[in-house]
Amino acid sequence: MAGWLIAHKFVVYSTFIIPKLCTEMYTAIRMSFLFLLTVSQLLSFAQPIPVNDEQILLFSSNITRQGNDVNEFSAGGKIKQISAVIQNKTIAEVYLIGGQSNATGQGYLENMTDSMKINKSVMIFHSGTPHLNSGLPAYNWQPMHQASESPDRFGPELGFASVIKSSLPNSQIAIIKHAHSGTNLYAEWNPGQNGNDSAHWGFQFTEFVKTVNAGMDSLRQRGYEPIVKGMLWQQGEQEAIAVDSISIQYGILLRHFISRVREQFKAPQMIFVYGYVCPPPMSSPGIRTVRQAQHDIDQDSGMSLAVPRAFVIPTDDLSHRANDKNTKYPKDHLHFGTNGTWVLGWRMGDKINQYLK
Repeated sequence: MAGWLIAHKFVVYSTFIIPKLCTEMYTAIRMSFLFLLTVSQLLSFAQPIPVNDEQILLFSSNITRQGNDVNEFSAGGKIKQISAVIQNKTIAEVYLIGGQSNATGQGYLENMTDSMKINKSVMIFHSGTPHLNSGLPAYNWQPMHQASESPDRFGPELGFASVIKSSLPNSQIAIIKHAHSGTNLYAEWNPGQNGNDSAHWGFQFTEFVKTVNAGMDSLRQRGYEPIVKGMLWQQGEQEAIAVDSISIQYGILLRHFISRVREQFKAPQMIFVYGYVCPPPMSSPGIRTVRQAQHDIDQDSGMSLAVPRAFVIPTDDLSHRANDKNTKYPKDHLHFGTNGTWVLGWRMGDKINQYLK
């Protein structure tokens, strides 16, 4: 009998008790190891910034949030957030604006309605003449104001600033703008093959990079940690009125441009929004080709050119400069008017907000 009891206890201990104890010990050891690893990683973040490429390699480039929200932060952005917290810096959520005449903007301050309120809590930094002339010093951070070809006009920056929301608590929204009327993507905004191919950068892309870099450096000097979150692009008219051999390339050119901007500013998850060009009544084979390319680039187009986190903005219902009060351009249906320019910027901001929740 006694032998049977001893054998029974042995079976119970070997079958249930000992494995349970081993499992609990393994879990405790594993949790201790993970805790020490986490502490060591946090301590490793306490390095002087700016964050360099080696630090960025410590993280996966895909940090996904739950639900329908897609990657909000690139690896570099996540590291910059942690660095900013440790060093008590404010995150600057940066949005870029580029393109040609509808990006510089043909809205007129004198035609703005009372409902168009300029959000001066947003900051803006822009290039100077002969590109943009706001009437205020260029290449300086200032509260939101118009930044077009002349001080009496504005672009999508005003409507955009009125609606864009912070995706991070206590962050500062900052806009960097460089645009130039009548410029093309195939040559003047040519971004080259990569960041080392500056010999083949177009003049406007070169100025764009200089302006963005200057704005980012200035933010750092002011104590901010900048993260490029999105870009507003309004361009394509030049390709639309060019010969077919150029207009037919627009989709490939725009796809490459988006990729290069993300690469250039280490912002692989940057949201890219752009509006249809040449609205009705304008029509031609080149216009239809470019607008089809714009459609195909959209993330949700289902086409082979589709680019993740790139979105085309509807513009066919926007007002034209020909319709503006006291307009000097009664036949101008190429450019959006005062209300159209404001709404274009607003729609761009609203689209970005949908993907920053």
